[in-house]
Amino acid sequence: SRKLSEYALNTAKEIEKPKNSPEKVGFAKVIYAGGDDIFAFLHGSEIIRTLKICSINYKEKLKELDLLKEGKATTSAGVVLGHAKVSLRYLYKKTKEAESKAKKVFGRNAFVIKVISRSGEESEFGAKYIYSSTQTPNKEGPKEFNTLNLLEKVIKYYAEGKISSKLPYSLREIAKKFLAMVENEKDKEKIAKALLKRELSRKINLDKENKEKLI
Repeated sequence: SRKLSEYALNTAKEIEKPKNSPEKVGFAKVIYAGGDDIFAFLHGSEIIRTLKICSINYKEKLKELDLLKEGKATTSAGVVLGHAKVSLRYLYKKTKEAESKAKKVFGRNAFVIKVISRSGEESEFGAKYIYSSTQTPNKEGPKEFNTLNLLEKVIKYYAEGKISSKLPYSLREIAKKFLAMVENEKDKEKIAKALLKRELSRKINLDKENKEKLI
């Protein structure tokens, strides 16, 4: 109980005022922090940073407990980006739905980000914070893939104009045309990866080394 209280208090402070950050911080205001629950209003630029803080701090505070040793000390998060004129009650409801979907669809240690336009149209993206491969190609053992770190890179490349703004739309059209024709999930994953790599190689303006790392 004490560890959870410390987590909520310290994390709330860090969300509103990040430590040792020379960069300009967008708007971030915590509305509620108690136990393992945190509810906050965030500028879009603060979403990835906040998800990282919550996930890392939770593990740090509970690392001395048996829960962490059993792999249970993980967080799930729901984020909603909505128009300023959309009902706040409605957006809060959708945030809880996103959090619930993160747990049900992706399991522990996951997040779902939902975007709701003023017209009410919804789109969403979800993933685990960390993915682990069973073994690296050179047999060094399990390798971790950090989803939030990748998203940070992608956002940075978009801001710098190194990724075409048309990429998401072209990927959506490809998915509609080709993936719907494939029934086997394993085949669908292979095809999706191949198509994704093809589009990324065409629409990313990076040097060869950085392009290969991103793809």
